[in-house]
Amino acid sequence: GACYDEDVVPLLEQSLKSREAGQQLVVLHLGGGSHGPMYADRYPPEFQRFKPLCNDADIANRCTLDEIYNSYDNTILYVDHVLGEIIGKLDHSGLPYVFIYLSDHGESLMEEGRMFHGMPPGMALPPEQAQIPLIVKSSVPITIDKRAEYSQPEVYDTVLSLLSIQTPLFDTRGSFISR
Repeated sequence: GACYDEDVVPLLEQSLKSREAGQQLVVLHLGGGSHGPMYADRYPPEFQRFKPLCNDADIANRCTLDEIYNSYDNTILYVDHVLGEIIGKLDHSGLPYVFIYLSDHGESLMEEGRMFHGMPPGMALPPEQAQIPLIVKSSVPITIDKRAEYSQPEVYDTVLSLLSIQTPLFDTRGSFISR
């Protein structure tokens, strides 16, 4: 059957209910997200708000830009919904938390003829693939260092810092959240 990103929400609930004392790291991987070419397969039908849609795998040749954008925007709408569900479960749990969300990459939608994501070895990702969302929400007092941009390695450093993990692989300057 269909497998959607919201399938991780019950797993989060189960993890929160079984939590024991101390800190706990929960990683949720949203496997559907906004990967093409069949964007409509990434979300339930009720999230087909933007129309007309592209329902063809050959989107570069058989779909208009409006259809591609609408299909992609529906995936963003759905991911936003899933993130809202996750944050709601965290808030409802009453447990202290720091929630960090980031995408692993963006998506090209015909910018300079590029589609989807990834580039050949040695080529930098274009901005629409490299610049990704980073969302932080916390139920405990934190301070977020204001930076022009944040990098994925800094998220790693931040998580290690929040969990008080010490390792030579950890660069304290990379952490952008302090408690």
